[in-house]
Amino acid sequence: MVKRDVIKDEIEQLGRAIGKIFSDFIGLKSQGKISQGIDISNQQFKEELDLDIEVLLASESEDFIRYFEDKKCTPEHLEMIFDYFIEMGDYKISINKNEADSIFNKALNLCEIIDNKTKIYSFSRITKMERIKKLLEI
Repeated sequence: MVKRDVIKDEIEQLGRAIGKIFSDFIGLKSQGKISQGIDISNQQFKEELDLDIEVLLASESEDFIRYFEDKKCTPEHLEMIFDYFIEMGDYKISINKNEADSIFNKALNLCEIIDNKTKIYSFSRITKMERIKKLLEI
């Protein structure tokens, strides 16, 4: 029972941390500081969650998928990271199309993980996936 409570607390802390990082990012984005928001968010992910976004984005798809499958992330946590990747890709598309495509591909990998972890059909997630596929011309 105690072990279960500790794990539950860890998962809840992870969710709060991801939520705060994403919320801070959206706040900076709404102020027109998206580049700064990405830099700060990536730093927060690394410092607070030991999640190096740059390394993950540069990783092979199999390693990327394995990384998130090994983490104690709930589908809700992964959805926030998925949304963050979409925001990053949308920003990068006008700066560096290849980098944006790489980010969008990782977002699709993350979506695959979410689909494997949950049996909930999300129209929102499917719509986002279809938009990414159109941008990637898949």
